Amino acid sequence: MPAASATNGFFQESPRLQNQFLSDQSLQRVLKHYAPKAVFRSVAPDLRRFGDYVISNEIFSWVADAERNLPTVDQFDAFGNIKNQLNTSEGWRMMKNISATEGLIAEAYERKYREYSRVVQFAKYYLFAPSSAVFTCPLAMTDGCARVIELYSPTKTAYGHLISRDPKQFWTSGQWMTERTGGSDVSGTETFATKTSKDPSTYAIKGFKWFSSATDSEVALLLARENERENLSCYLGYVKDGGARIVRLKNKLGTKALPTAELELNGLTAELLGPRQRGVSVIATVLTITRVHTSVNAVSFLRRALEIAKAFSIVRKVSGKPLFQVQAHVRTLADVEVQHRAMTHLTFYCVFLLGKVECNVACKEEVFMLRILTSIVKAITAKVSLAGISECMEGLGGVGYLENEPELNIARLARDTQVLSIWEGTTNVLSDDFIRAVKNHAESLAVISQYFAGTLDGIKCTAVLSLLSEEIRTGYAKWRDYVANSDLTTLRSNARKTGLFLAKLIACTLLVVDAATDNDVVAIEIARRYVAKVKVRDSLSALKACEVSEPKVAELDTLIVYGSPIASEVKARL
Repeated sequence: MPAASATNGFFQESPRLQNQFLSDQSLQRVLKHYAPKAVFRSVAPDLRRFGDYVISNEIFSWVADAERNLPTVDQFDAFGNIKNQLNTSEGWRMMKNISATEGLIAEAYERKYREYSRVVQFAKYYLFAPSSAVFTCPLAMTDGCARVIELYSPTKTAYGHLISRDPKQFWTSGQWMTERTGGSDVSGTETFATKTSKDPSTYAIKGFKWFSSATDSEVALLLARENERENLSCYLGYVKDGGARIVRLKNKLGTKALPTAELELNGLTAELLGPRQRGVSVIATVLTITRVHTSVNAVSFLRRALEIAKAFSIVRKVSGKPLFQVQAHVRTLADVEVQHRAMTHLTFYCVFLLGKVECNVACKEEVFMLRILTSIVKAITAKVSLAGISECMEGLGGVGYLENEPELNIARLARDTQVLSIWEGTTNVLSDDFIRAVKNHAESLAVISQYFAGTLDGIKCTAVLSLLSEEIRTGYAKWRDYVANSDLTTLRSNARKTGLFLAKLIACTLLVVDAATDNDVVAIEIARRYVAKVKVRDSLSALKACEVSEPKVAELDTLIVYGSPIASEVKARL
């Protein structure tokens, strides 16, 4: 055998991604679960088309351009005058055009599918996110801004731009709430608003913002006060009109294509949104939406990592054997798939509730569930996604650690995913928010208890699902008693474990209910494995009764990862 060189010898066959909608059973199942059949039939053709586009050479060329040509700022012109010009790549600007054309914001506000419009919107957004160079960040804030304007603005001047499908008319919004005193401590703002003499509804904003994502947006939501004695108010600033000087761009671990900056505000034109001195409650609307966006990003990034790892396992051989026949490898991917299915259901349950609340068809219990769930769902999905992506990266060996071409770059996904546990509140901040909401709401435990009883009672279960349901009930009863019998100080010290465990219990419930709709073998097995992993009560004796033999588990591993029947490309290689 001749010696190898740079141009001859062994070359690994490149993995090939499949249609991202058709290959994703988790997405298809949650769509069928949270939207009526007629809605699913209506949107499926477009999602199938988009599932091909998000892995096309065209969109990946824009991702590569955005990652290669990072944002820069021209601070001064040749004569020392302030220029303040932000430069972004063509690839980044194309992501904005795609977002408008595909209606990634418009879909939610046109409400073609009524309360299910959010489910449809986020299904498409989910497909786009891993191929967007994290343009989903400005989209999240644009979505939140549109909702606040819809609720509070008497003029809705910017609203039409924010929900436009025309790239020439489409605006994005920033969200400038991070102060030098601390990310979650907005009370320490150094930003002040002054009414202008020209128009009593117009303000001039002066001050400093330490962290502004989507700095290239046309407008931005921000908090400020009129004087030191007043509480904060919420304002819509018109960035496109000037008045915001970029001090410097942030150098971040990931989200490199996204321009993030420190800003000095020198008379930024703005209008008041909502009641004066009620800025925190007004901005809470935005946080609910952006936290849902963050959760969808988390599960979609993990989905793409799984798709890459799965595609790699089809073409890679180890000791003459393809990876998809190495049972330990398949089991690892199956474990990640189980986590992904649980987190996807949990996320889209929040999406479903958001749609109902916005269309005024949610009962008061559903309104409360959305209030408490967005915090802990955002927190848990970020953690699970980061761990799962790390497993997928390891599954590719050394090549997974490399900055590969955009379609196979798990390293980029890992870098970009790291921010999701920090954006819109860290895990501890969100868990504390959850605990205080539960303890401060007199009927909270009754509402949560009703959710478990109402969801699990009356479903047609197999013997296995019945056992799992009992495990969930037992686990929830212990959680409820612990929360009811503990004081707020104790609960806040253990907020992370307390909040995330409830999120896991709800995920268990959603998996069981989903499996019960059609008694699908894979769905039942995913529910069984997730409940076992969560260990909802100390004794797993009931679960022992529904365990299966090792050969059967191995068969189910393959079905979980590659589908039923086994994907045609895998089958052809057997």
